[in-house]
Amino acid sequence: MENDTQTTSAAQAPAENAGAGGCFRLFPGRIRGDGKSAEELKRTLRRLLTEHESVIATGVEESAGAALVTAFPGGEYDPCARVFLMPPAASADSGVFIVTAGDEDLPAALEARYALAACGAAGTLVRTAGTSDPLSLAGLSGRLSCAAACIAVAGTDSALPGAVAGLVKAPVIALPANLPRGGFLGGWAVLPGILGSGAPGLAVVAPGDGAGAGFAAARIVSREQAEQGTKAEENNIQEQKI
Repeated sequence: MENDTQTTSAAQAPAENAGAGGCFRLFPGRIRGDGKSAEELKRTLRRLLTEHESVIATGVEESAGAALVTAFPGGEYDPCARVFLMPPAASADSGVFIVTAGDEDLPAALEARYALAACGAAGTLVRTAGTSDPLSLAGLSGRLSCAAACIAVAGTDSALPGAVAGLVKAPVIALPANLPRGGFLGGWAVLPGILGSGAPGLAVVAPGDGAGAGFAAARIVSREQAEQGTKAEENNIQEQKI
């Protein structure tokens, strides 16, 4: 279904996405695989690969993932993240940290990391004991001091995004995770708490949208690196004039 597939063309993508310092590529094609058969996914993948350097499919069931790996030997499927990525990308360090508070947060966190990889950027996964452990948070502050952006998963610990936003200067993207104990509401159950936290520099994506969080972080960092590259070029010109 066309409405479930993001197909932003290269011509429509902002110029800063084309490669900040050579680290990032144009944003990939994305397929929302929930409820799609292996054949539907194959058809959409073939089409998107003619338009994009890479394609990421999220919400892919294990049987469909195995079929995709067979049809596209150059691709990679992760059953934990339920993500298929074609082709697997060699990623440059992005300065993006993905913070979790438990094993239940891992599928959403991995989806975000694969989305970053699809953009040519490597995300660093950081596991913590959550906000219930002050010592864990204190150690987290030092580790995230160099972050260009953070993704904080609100699943096991719904207060984690607000706590991370209070620790770092970088933008923080809250990612509500769809956990079984959230019932039919899933990640929507924690959304009001995140939106009402009032933490500075905190944005939020739709519940369960790890890829959306990864793309948002890649956009933040690619723009920042592009601006740094422009400033460095201007400084070099000034030095040459002197």
